[in-house]
Amino acid sequence: MSHCAGGKLATPNCLLHTVFGNWRQTRFELTDQQTMFRRFMVMLALILAGEAVFALPFHLARFFRPTVLDVFQLSNTELGAAQAMYGVFAMLSYFPGGPLADRFPTRKLLAMSLWTTAAGGLYLASFPGYRGAAFLWGFFGVTTILFFWAALIRATRDWGGANVQGRAYGLLDGGRGALAALLASVGVWVFAMAFPDGYDAASFADKQAAMQTVILGYTAVTAAAGVLAWFVVSDGRGNDDATTRWDSREESIASHILRTLRIPAVWIQATIIVCAYVGYKGFDFYSLYAVEGYGLDEVEAAAVVTLAAWLRPVAALGAGVLGDRYTISRLTIISFVILLVSHLYFALTTPQAGAAWILLSN
Repeated sequence: MSHCAGGKLATPNCLLHTVFGNWRQTRFELTDQQTMFRRFMVMLALILAGEAVFALPFHLARFFRPTVLDVFQLSNTELGAAQAMYGVFAMLSYFPGGPLADRFPTRKLLAMSLWTTAAGGLYLASFPGYRGAAFLWGFFGVTTILFFWAALIRATRDWGGANVQGRAYGLLDGGRGALAALLASVGVWVFAMAFPDGYDAASFADKQAAMQTVILGYTAVTAAAGVLAWFVVSDGRGNDDATTRWDSREESIASHILRTLRIPAVWIQATIIVCAYVGYKGFDFYSLYAVEGYGLDEVEAAAVVTLAAWLRPVAALGAGVLGDRYTISRLTIISFVILLVSHLYFALTTPQAGAAWILLSN
């Protein structure tokens, strides 16, 4: 005669307990697997969203800057002025973006940002002039920051929990870097295939057609990332501490922002972010510098910058792991010192024609 746990006879109740107990255990094991899969999908959605939303305003000028200037018929100064509009509107959008992320569902904010940015990509594919470009980059400054950035940071914070914040942000930026390099590699391949006889032999119409294909490709990826965010990312409510959560019924947005600005750590972090963005903007000029300073053609310059971009995911993941184990401030200082030395080399030396290894090493 069979027995249940504890030496009891196999009564009907005992048998039911055994059967449904095993079923519950199996169900919980499946739930754990589903939780792991869901965490993977959420991080994947955040990675895709976090890089795709910035592809149109940044990737084109970063990887294809000489061609962008050519086909849009803009001077370097005009493109810089148009991108400055992005900076102005993005700066203004950061302030209300935080309260919006506290008040509205995360997935809806991310999806809305991605879809509106993709809509701007359709207009970008029409090659607007200087005024149109200035308007569009100002529009991107709103769509990529107001509804997006604070929501992305909040979702990543919720994903990391209390113990693996550094790892969460390392995965996010490492994944973003890998996606950026992958998209750029595909874009450069498509771009190169459009000029079988060489870039210099191509007509203006051929260059515009190739760039339009790249723009529409980035637009499609941005829209698809919005769909994934809508269905995978949670609303982001109830995951944080109720004592630190902003309540619009108890405090106005203006008071909330002013209270936040009185926190010293906010200003320290803001200074670090500004310095980091200066470094990013320096990297945006690598492709143009490769053409005008080192004598590479436009396709070769895009390839060089794309190869360098593949180091970003390695560095980001390493920073995330080290950030959880060692002093973050020390790592930040070391990184900025290395960046300063790298840029000083460009500032104090004369470019050597064809020496692409110098660009890659920097």
